[in-house]
Amino acid sequence: MTVDPTGPGDDSAPIARGATGSVTGMVARGGGSMVLARLLRTLLTVLGMLVLARLLTPADFGIVAITNTLTVLSLVILEGAIDFPTLRRDALSRDAAQSMIWIALLFLVPFAAVIYAVAPAIEAALGFPDLGWALRGVIPVFFLQVFFVSGGAILRRQHRFKAAALVSVGSVGVYMSLAVGLAILDHGVWSIIIAQNIALLVTAIVLARLASISLRWPRRLSFAAVGRVGAYGASSRVLAWFWSSIDTIAVGVVLGPAAVGLYARAYNISLQLKEPFTALDGPTRQAMVAVRNRDGNLVAPAVQMLRLLTIVTAAAAALCVVLRQSIVLILLGDQWQASAAALAILVLGLPARIGLMFFDGLAATAGSMPNMMLRHALLCGVVGSGVFLAAPHGIVAVAAVVSGAMYVALLLPARAAERALTGGRLLLLSAMVPGLLLGAALLAIGEIVLVPLAAGNLLAALAIVLPVYGVIAVLIGLALPNSWLPGALPARRATLLRRFGAAPQIQTRG
Repeated sequence: MTVDPTGPGDDSAPIARGATGSVTGMVARGGGSMVLARLLRTLLTVLGMLVLARLLTPADFGIVAITNTLTVLSLVILEGAIDFPTLRRDALSRDAAQSMIWIALLFLVPFAAVIYAVAPAIEAALGFPDLGWALRGVIPVFFLQVFFVSGGAILRRQHRFKAAALVSVGSVGVYMSLAVGLAILDHGVWSIIIAQNIALLVTAIVLARLASISLRWPRRLSFAAVGRVGAYGASSRVLAWFWSSIDTIAVGVVLGPAAVGLYARAYNISLQLKEPFTALDGPTRQAMVAVRNRDGNLVAPAVQMLRLLTIVTAAAAALCVVLRQSIVLILLGDQWQASAAALAILVLGLPARIGLMFFDGLAATAGSMPNMMLRHALLCGVVGSGVFLAAPHGIVAVAAVVSGAMYVALLLPARAAERALTGGRLLLLSAMVPGLLLGAALLAIGEIVLVPLAAGNLLAALAIVLPVYGVIAVLIGLALPNSWLPGALPARRATLLRRFGAAPQIQTRG
């Protein structure tokens, strides 16, 4: 394990950064570990979902969905106030990191007190039995998240992506094992709440040790440690929380706990599809900072990376929409089929979700935090007003508002600093067009040609769709221009083709 040379004995020296290289090399090294971890986490989550969906009721998941809106709110505040400054500031000392931790803990005390006090009123307003105690039950999670976020941020700053990845997989493993075991013992919704607390406690302890974090009071408590970057980061993440959580709240208020349970399961499955791409965000941001410092702009790598991300996400979205009923049947069971249509609509927003995440990374790299906040404020307005209008028409209408709003938010123009660094929003949006067109074509092939061949048999749909899309994916990979592929991928593709005698004459970039 790599040891930080500025360990707990040297509070004034900057916390070391990991060695930097090319953007593609760093993304490949760090992103490989993080993507693999996300895939393993997704697998563990899906396996747990297979069991929990058959042991708990939609109403139970409705209560969990509402409690999760609060734990996610505390998490995004901490990510903005701690994660953003830790990754962005070149000179970050141990003492400054301790200041951020204690500022976060002091902030959470009144936050938790308010939640404890108003929990019964929230239960009465929504009409969810046992919601009040469930809300109080997740309060310890708020404080444990401080060490989860700060420890993970320091490991990523040091480019210790493998360690961060291993901890994240272990955390989900502990959580899912406990949740399933308690659910089998018939503890209902408390199975998930207790498992969350125990798993996060274990994770926080491990991360604190790996990142040399302690609970000692800093030599000088300074709000400058959070600074402008942290303030903007926290504000933007709160806005992101609002537009990504208000749909669940709207469904709960208008349609009740069972409906919010159905919607939340569909939303959760769509988020699991996003997980491998989210894993690239941390390594990508670190690599973008390195390239910005080296070359002064990010135009070429930003266009290349966004184009590939859109191709992959649009293809994945098309596949999942075509197989929506099979996915729900396998993951949740027949009693959850009412969520399949909402799942399809939410999955259609995947390319926009990843695009927005990528734009946020570019804005943070360019120091254009106000534009990131404006983008999330736009989403708050569109989603916040739209979901309450849509909720009386059902969860499919709510899903349509959410996915549509994300595509609208992509159109927000970039500010001057971001334009100078990336070439402007129009250039980046044009990079997304090939992927979106490909996704539309794959969706049409699936819905018009492949689904009718299955004749309503959900398992037959898997047997038909997966092989066809697999062949199409291979053909797409072979047909992509060399200029669209990063790093050594063109040369490796050419070597592979020559090995099979397919294209000995293929030219590669130097």
